[in-house]
Amino acid sequence: MKYWGFISYSHADNHAKNRNWASWIHKEIERYEIPTDLVGSKNKYDEIIPKKIYPIFLDNSELSTDISLDQSIRSALDASRNMIVLCSPHATKSRHVVAEIDYFISLDRKERIVPVVLAGHPERQTCFPSPLLDGPNDEPLAADFRTTDGSQGFTSLAAYRESLAQDKAVPASEITRAAEEYEQRSEQAKLRIISAILGVSFEQLAQRDRNYRIQVERRKARVLRRWVSLVSVLGIVAIAAAGIANDRRIEANHARSDAEDLVEFLQNDAHSELSKLGRLDIMELLNRRVFKYLDNNDATLSGFQQRVKATAEYQLGMDALALGKAEVAQEHLRLAISASQHAAELDQRVDWLDIAAIANWRSASIDYQYGRLDSAITKLNAASKYADRVLALDPDNTRALEAWYGHAYEFAAIKSDQGDQEAALVDLRELIAWFENRRMENDRATEPDHVNLYVKVSRVSDIAGLRQEAFEAAVSAVQLAAQLGVGDAADAVKAEANMQLARMHELSNNTSAASKQLNRAFSTVTLRLKRAPDSMQALIQAIEVKRLLATIQQKDGAIRQALQTLAQRSEYARRLHQLDSLAPYGILILVECLTFEASLLDAENQMEEATRLRREAYAMLQYAINADISDPAEVSWQAKIDALTKLLEGSSNGF
Repeated sequence: MKYWGFISYSHADNHAKNRNWASWIHKEIERYEIPTDLVGSKNKYDEIIPKKIYPIFLDNSELSTDISLDQSIRSALDASRNMIVLCSPHATKSRHVVAEIDYFISLDRKERIVPVVLAGHPERQTCFPSPLLDGPNDEPLAADFRTTDGSQGFTSLAAYRESLAQDKAVPASEITRAAEEYEQRSEQAKLRIISAILGVSFEQLAQRDRNYRIQVERRKARVLRRWVSLVSVLGIVAIAAAGIANDRRIEANHARSDAEDLVEFLQNDAHSELSKLGRLDIMELLNRRVFKYLDNNDATLSGFQQRVKATAEYQLGMDALALGKAEVAQEHLRLAISASQHAAELDQRVDWLDIAAIANWRSASIDYQYGRLDSAITKLNAASKYADRVLALDPDNTRALEAWYGHAYEFAAIKSDQGDQEAALVDLRELIAWFENRRMENDRATEPDHVNLYVKVSRVSDIAGLRQEAFEAAVSAVQLAAQLGVGDAADAVKAEANMQLARMHELSNNTSAASKQLNRAFSTVTLRLKRAPDSMQALIQAIEVKRLLATIQQKDGAIRQALQTLAQRSEYARRLHQLDSLAPYGILILVECLTFEASLLDAENQMEEATRLRREAYAMLQYAINADISDPAEVSWQAKIDALTKLLEGSSNGF
């Protein structure tokens, strides 16, 4: 069967802050790491226990409003091994939940229903939907997320602590004890759900889970020890390269082989491991040590040292790209490609071309965004060539796989831009299938690129006139994005997914739902800008959110609100232009912001202000021509100036 579980719930139990139960339980189940000694064994249903409980079906709250079960819900129930029913007073009143349970029971799978108590009182029948009470047992055995006094709990321990702190009847000395007790109850409830889904006893899973967690903590401790060792070893090697006493030089030579092993660990595990441990300060220290180590070697770098340099340059390029510094990123990526090629030639290591593959793809993406299509295609072909060479020897090389996916994604985007939507969709669907197979086979969590695929499918489907497919892809993108972890890359994708779903709602004239998605997107973008106020990518997202919101406000007749939103959008556009005054894309966005705001002012008969904004836009275009800034793809500065001139002269045609 396709799904390990189907979550049946009342939408009212998935909206409150820190009580969005369905989404939280869905994420907790799919993220759970099954103890390794259980993986591959058979459960009581004679099923093989997987590495991950994936996928779990969760119907999106924006999709289902009809009481009857549509075909997509029945199909999902047919394809589900288990049903997780979220029980509460809301659920007892939900005819949709009752219908889902009745249908699942009709499939002769009642024993595989997992009740989960969120709120209410089972003994008063204010908790379990009626189909769960039909049978020999008055009250089914259930996982219970309520607090010790029987009230509704929280998906966040911090929120529970805060609620206790606000209750003056709870002494401060009791808060820590109560919070720890609730944390244990919550963990036990999660394990009860998971043990039922896996078809093993709660006691068996609980014991193996404890043993597995001990192993994980020990592994984390080893990771930190290795990083401390790496800092020390690189320091010794750097001292030797600077020319210290002979006995210290001998010590450094002995340490060099250890350094190479540990630096290889830096290449493979650095960012992911230290991010999990929250120790990016160590990562920063190591990067400084690595460059000091390389800079102090006056002789020609060895193949291994070129490999270290290639990886460090690539990481710097990605950091610059995250901050929107595209040209800085390009230079680091160029150096990464060169060092990667030298490393592979010196040590005859074809697999070391993985950095050349992924750096070419990332560099091509930048060229494509800036309209340098020929350069982008050349680099995409290079990325494909290097990735194919690496994968022929090492089929599981992560960077080569990512580069192969990336080049295929960009080519699909190019086909879409050139008007061949059908071919683009074929490529994108194949990539989704490849990504999901890879995710299952390699026990991988949801990745930002996976979410991006669904966003792109939604956009291309919309252009092709496939409105339903576009909507479903946008919903999938939002659902997958909710499973992403923390960090700027994840937040960027979450914002894009919510914006795309907002676009689809707006096209369906569901402005309320569209505004809701845009507010979610803007909250995420705001977090990005708090972390990095100069992030050009985050500013571009803020500008797009405000554009969509203004469009919706205009459609709803809230013109004054729309004007306020557009003014905010123009401010973000000015900030973007100030960060890089020579970037053509920034100029184009600012001109578009100013002229869009001016057109709305026309409707309000605020002609003087509209003219002022158009003159500002005119000056920006003239600046672009005088500074000899290249036009973006398919954009002519002069054509836009001509259109603006007509408007300034009083014509209604043009811009």
